Amino acid sequence: DSAKLCAQSIDQFSQTVESLLIKHGKGIVERQFILARIADSAIDIYTMACVLSRATRAVRKGLPSAEHEVLMTQAWCVEGHNRVQQNILRIKSDAFQSNYQKMGQIAKNICDHQGVAHTNPLEVD
Repeated sequence: DSAKLCAQSIDQFSQTVESLLIKHGKGIVERQFILARIADSAIDIYTMACVLSRATRAVRKGLPSAEHEVLMTQAWCVEGHNRVQQNILRIKSDAFQSNYQKMGQIAKNICDHQGVAHTNPLEVD
C-alpha cells in the first residue's frame, strides 16, 4: 500500500512537471512559488522511497525492528503522499496562481523600493 502511494505520487509529480515545462519552458525558473512546491514534492517522494527501501531491507533480513519500520513507513508514506497531492493541487489551482502573482508583485515592489514599499499607517517616520 505504501509503495502504491509512492508510485502514485511519482506519476502525478512527473505529469505536473511535464505540463509546467510545456507551459512555461525556460521561464519556469522565474516561477519561484511553483518551484518551491515542486521541490517540496520531490523531497517527499524521495523520502518515501528511502523509508520504503529501509523497511524492505529490514523485512527481507528479518531484523527485529522490521515491524516497527513497516509501521513508520506506512505512516510516512500516507503523510508524504498527502503533501504531494496538496502541492500539486495548489500548483494547478487558479486561486493559488492568482495569489502567487500577487506575492510576486509584492516582492517586486519591495525590490523596486529597496525595502518597505508602503507608508507607515500612523504617518510616523
